[in-house]
Amino acid sequence: MNLSLFRTDATSPNSTRRLFFAFLLASTLVCPLSMEAQVKPAEGLPLNVLTQAVQILNLSPGDSDRAHPIQLRGVVTCFDSRAKLYFVQDATAGIYVYSTNSSVQLAAGDLVEVSGVSGAGLFSPIVHWGTFKRIGQGTLPVPKPVSIDRIATGREDSQWVQVEGVIHRANEDWGHLTLDLVAGTSQLKVRILNYPKGLDSQLVDARVRVHGVAGTSYNNKRQLTGFHLLVPSSEQVTIMEPPIADPFSAPIRLNRSLMAYSLQGEREHRIHLRGIVTLHWPGEALFIKDASGGIQIRTRQQTPLEVGEVIDVSGFSAAGGYTPLMEEAIFRSIETKDPPKPRVVTATQALAGEFDKELVRMEGILIAQTQVRSNSHVLVLQNNKAIFHAYVQKTKVGSIASDLLDGSHLQVTGVCSVDLGENEKPAGFNLWLRSPEDIEVLERPHGWTFVRIVSALGAVGLVFCLGLVWMVQMRQRVRHQTEAIRERELALEERYRDLFENANDILYTHDLSGKLTSLNKAGEQVLGYSRAEAAQMNIDDLVKPEQRYRVREHINRKIAGELRANYELEVITKRGNCITLEVTSRPHYQEGKLFGIQGVARDITHRKQAEGALRQSEHQLRKSLEERERISRDLHDGIIQSIYAVGLSLEDCKRLVSIEPLEIEHRLSKVLNDLNGVIREVRNFILGLESTTLKGLEFKTALRSLVLTLGETHSLGFGVQIDSLVAESLSSNQATHLLHIAREAMSNSVRHAKAERTILALQLHDGVIRFEVQDNGVGFDATAVHQHGLGLRNMAARAQELGALFTVVSQAGQGTRIVLDIPRENPHESASK
Repeated sequence: MNLSLFRTDATSPNSTRRLFFAFLLASTLVCPLSMEAQVKPAEGLPLNVLTQAVQILNLSPGDSDRAHPIQLRGVVTCFDSRAKLYFVQDATAGIYVYSTNSSVQLAAGDLVEVSGVSGAGLFSPIVHWGTFKRIGQGTLPVPKPVSIDRIATGREDSQWVQVEGVIHRANEDWGHLTLDLVAGTSQLKVRILNYPKGLDSQLVDARVRVHGVAGTSYNNKRQLTGFHLLVPSSEQVTIMEPPIADPFSAPIRLNRSLMAYSLQGEREHRIHLRGIVTLHWPGEALFIKDASGGIQIRTRQQTPLEVGEVIDVSGFSAAGGYTPLMEEAIFRSIETKDPPKPRVVTATQALAGEFDKELVRMEGILIAQTQVRSNSHVLVLQNNKAIFHAYVQKTKVGSIASDLLDGSHLQVTGVCSVDLGENEKPAGFNLWLRSPEDIEVLERPHGWTFVRIVSALGAVGLVFCLGLVWMVQMRQRVRHQTEAIRERELALEERYRDLFENANDILYTHDLSGKLTSLNKAGEQVLGYSRAEAAQMNIDDLVKPEQRYRVREHINRKIAGELRANYELEVITKRGNCITLEVTSRPHYQEGKLFGIQGVARDITHRKQAEGALRQSEHQLRKSLEERERISRDLHDGIIQSIYAVGLSLEDCKRLVSIEPLEIEHRLSKVLNDLNGVIREVRNFILGLESTTLKGLEFKTALRSLVLTLGETHSLGFGVQIDSLVAESLSSNQATHLLHIAREAMSNSVRHAKAERTILALQLHDGVIRFEVQDNGVGFDATAVHQHGLGLRNMAARAQELGALFTVVSQAGQGTRIVLDIPRENPHESASK
């Protein structure tokens, strides 16, 4: 059998609240940039695909929110499209999958492939925007045996676990079967999604073994507040010990034997008691008494009982103050006897706890009357120094309350209930009265002599006359004030209506299902929908699909008691454009009940765009500063040095004019060649500054043109081997960066390597685009690459922009080989898209 729980409080196992799970999954892998023989891109590279659930669960909230790609294969452990309960477990762990595709229908045990991205979830990391592909029938994983206390820590969240215990309660709720499972002093809420009718009657008091998904509830600070177990179907519940067929056939126990020491641990199972009724308020309180003492019975059974009836009771023992009580009980009447006689006690004896839950009679002075309880009238009495309350059913009070005067000496009869203090010792007590007949006036307040009565009557008459005058005046004043209040309320109503209509921010309300119930003028202007159109829409119709889960999360938080929340939301207007809203929402109550959600939203689209533009400007500024530094270094290392060499040669020619004039022509010819070389370098440098981008189709031609710019002497030493199909597949960004890298490599080959032969090649290699430059020059020590100017560092930086693997292989005297392995699609470009 399988059980799924939506509502459980971590500190109070008996309280429940509805919970819909939404989890997100994330993963990241950062590869640092290293200026070694191999240069790998770091920040901004695509994140590694996560293939194991445990990798996702190990992410921090910030890491998981980066939307890392996920590919999982596992078995479905829970699937309920109505409540969006999707859990999958692989060989490493279980994980929650958030999906908006309600058309997919799977069942527990299906083998599936899950695709999605990571998300932080509301408690633990999850798979966000998951899609399912069924690939066959699998088997549910072997459950991990755990205790209820272990589940309560939250560490087993989303895991397939096994729990054992005794069922104390079973009832239908929201189309599911909800169980209260008890093991020792711990209690767990279990919810079975699919079950046969009549199963609830078979489970109460049975010891069971349950397989299911451990779930949690939490607050908006990602802190654990509750826990539960989700069970796909009744097939995941195994009855280890069935309940006895007739709960009243068990041996009859004495009241005082409850919660006493026992090796059998019978507290988990039903206990059979028999006693005489001392008080019964249907639906509120039931007390019985046997030879050992009294006990309180908590039951949902509404059958009325009379004082004196002997009944059989079957239920579960629980701590209930000074004396244990019985809960989730059922009862049947056996016979009727004379009502039990009360014990006359003092307040001191009652405070000792000896007569807890027994029928007693006690005297006291009436101090006051109140109605602190909605269904009872309360008498506040004092006995010596002890003050206690006597409860009377409100429906039975009648006129006795008005007949009782403060200061009266009363005798009351009722069931004594002792309250415990901080040290688990009796600190006070109350009496539950069976009827108004349990109140007897022993003595009324003293001091009413004839003279005092006459004086009092005279004073009352005078007060009465003055009161009449005062009443006439007050009636007129009240009439005027009422009219003034009514006018003020109308003015306030008009003012608030004006504020609502003319507010600059969007004001709206919607019910708990998300249906819009009101929208102001600002909302009409920003969203483009009229009020009539908005009244037919759900809030989900406006919200961007990938953010609809956030709206449901905040509705669930309001149901759970959250008072206020601030968050950002992207919505689609009637015009089709996407805008960003800053939303503040709070619950809307009517007559004490949660009616819907009130919200204030402000359009911050322009602010977001400005922030993005600022970030882009900062990025461009950094790039400009880096480019400026590169230009200055290139000018210093290359062109300026060449110009300086030409200048030295001209100075030498000037010297030879008078000494060796025949050498002048030869020297000037060399200077002219050097000067032409400087001109080519300047042209190449200017060409490198051009912002024009290439298309893939143009790469081959551009590369050949670049070779020709070297001049006839050097260009003959270069070979170009380009695969045309591969070149055509290059993006503009890839082609432009490769051309700059080729220019840098060719310059190094001519200027530094003194190579006789250099090959430039572009081809497809093992699924990636490989660009290779190889020469037979002098070579260099590749491990000291950082010592060789800016050329190789510039090439490495451009390789990082392409997301390429950049490799330099060289040894002294053995030439140089530069290799770039480029992904078919630049991950940086994909990320920007």
